[in-house]
Amino acid sequence: MKTNMLYNGKVFPKYIFTDKVKAYLFVEFDIVFLDREFWKIMKSFLAIKNISCVVVQNLEPNYHFNETIKTNDLQGYFDFKANLHMLTNRTLIYPVDEDELCIALDRDYSIGIIGFTDKDQVQMFNEYAIGDILDYLKVNFAGKELPNSFKDELNKNWNL
Repeated sequence: MKTNMLYNGKVFPKYIFTDKVKAYLFVEFDIVFLDREFWKIMKSFLAIKNISCVVVQNLEPNYHFNETIKTNDLQGYFDFKANLHMLTNRTLIYPVDEDELCIALDRDYSIGIIGFTDKDQVQMFNEYAIGDILDYLKVNFAGKELPNSFKDELNKNWNL
């Protein structure tokens, strides 16, 4: 959630979540890579939406990892030439040729952000939602109160 990260001339998170995204939720970074139940729910979600493939793309560090994976093969481990969970700082996961979902992962804040095109879709993933994101992020600031400028950016970008 670094506000200085640019991609295609846009500031994070705007390059990920366009005006088509109607709802989003925050989840723990590691859950997306390690929780098999999360991927069972995700596979069900993708099946309902008739999405057969997703792209898993590493953004940072500069290590090429851009794989298209069939929905039936999704496990979250993403182990090809290297294990993505072990090397990535920022990753995107999104369906091929669809705008139904986008997952942005940021290791620096130990966070995943899932964007949905329909507010009702969020319910499938509620058990993984981080309830109080400001409290959750305190861990990244050594347990101290978040800087006001950071809170302001969160409120501006995410309407908290």
